[in-house]
Amino acid sequence: MKIEVNEEVKNRIIAKDKATIYDIIALFSTRNFWTFVLYVCGVVWIIFVAEQQYPRFFITFYASKEIGHQMFGYLGAASLGVEFLFMMIAPGIVNRLGPKTGLLITGFVVAARFIGSGLVTSAITIGIIKLSWGIEMSFLLVSIFKYLEINFDKKVNGSMYLLGYQSVNYIGTVILSPLSGYLYERLGFSHTYFMMGCTVLFFTIISAFLLQNNKRTEPVIAENAHA
Repeated sequence: MKIEVNEEVKNRIIAKDKATIYDIIALFSTRNFWTFVLYVCGVVWIIFVAEQQYPRFFITFYASKEIGHQMFGYLGAASLGVEFLFMMIAPGIVNRLGPKTGLLITGFVVAARFIGSGLVTSAITIGIIKLSWGIEMSFLLVSIFKYLEINFDKKVNGSMYLLGYQSVNYIGTVILSPLSGYLYERLGFSHTYFMMGCTVLFFTIISAFLLQNNKRTEPVIAENAHA
């Protein structure tokens, strides 16, 4: 089945020219590339690294590991339901408020989840906090793609996603995983998650001033790359 696509939309998505190595190299010289990478380092790194040990932390709120694992499974399914729901809501909100605001919403929700995780002592409360994972992921995914689409030339959108998001995220996992493991053993889960939440909050506030605004402007391109 062939689906007709509006010509204006097609021109916004599909680049007329292919990206060259000069275009990719030019990305590293742009301020917008590094401010986006800073957001990924300060917020996205912690989301995925902290989540690795979150099940171990979660089950400490229950009388036995078996009950804890069972409840975590239920809440994991519920979190996916929340993510499914917000994946239908988030695009409208991000389109209305802009992808920068969407990224900031993600950061504040993540910060609240980890700070809250470090402070609460109730199994019910930690269960409610766990559900915010679905909100985080829906806003993060929608906002990332929208931010790249608006602020970077469509020739380098895919490269920007691979280099500025995926690759940086993998590097962060390698760097932060041993450090977070050390902090878990040294300080305990609660103190470590509280510190992570404060770190995310700090980088989110910085990103509010550094990330590109929400208005559609001329995207980042390698203007003089071939010169």
